[in-house]
Amino acid sequence: MLEECNQQLATTKFEKSRMGDASETQLQMTDIPEKATLEIEIKTKNDIKNHKQVPKNDQAFKSEIIHYQKLLGDYEKTISSQCLELEKLKQEHETTSRHFATLELAFSDVLQKYDRSKVIVDGFKSNEEALTQNLQIAEEKLRQNEAKYESLKTYAKSQIEKYCLTLMISILTFE
Repeated sequence: MLEECNQQLATTKFEKSRMGDASETQLQMTDIPEKATLEIEIKTKNDIKNHKQVPKNDQAFKSEIIHYQKLLGDYEKTISSQCLELEKLKQEHETTSRHFATLELAFSDVLQKYDRSKVIVDGFKSNEEALTQNLQIAEEKLRQNEAKYESLKTYAKSQIEKYCLTLMISILTFE
């Protein structure tokens, strides 16, 4: 990425040298640091032409050139640091995207397990209701059978007592 930024700067410098006296209206660029660098270089070239036409103090001219070169160096450093920061942000974005995708898969699995568990619990509830109804029916039949047993038991006792009484009477009569 840093190499790309350096290539862009080199390309920009080459284009600037080809442009010569290009006006500022032709330099409508979206990248502000490059635009600022181009503007400074255009101003520098205009100043150089003005200095050639009007003889001035060479020392002031050289110091101005050095000043502009320092500014260009600062802008190049800023652009390269921004390119490095952009690369770091892209890597962080990729990492975050992978984590998000993993989290999404995990959530999907948990949701599927929850849905399956919900179906199983609903099945257990319906089985519980059916078993509860069967238990109530069985308890009712048990009570009916116990009542029937008690009535038969009482009837059998009464019959046994009746036969015993009849037997006793017949034994007494035969004796």
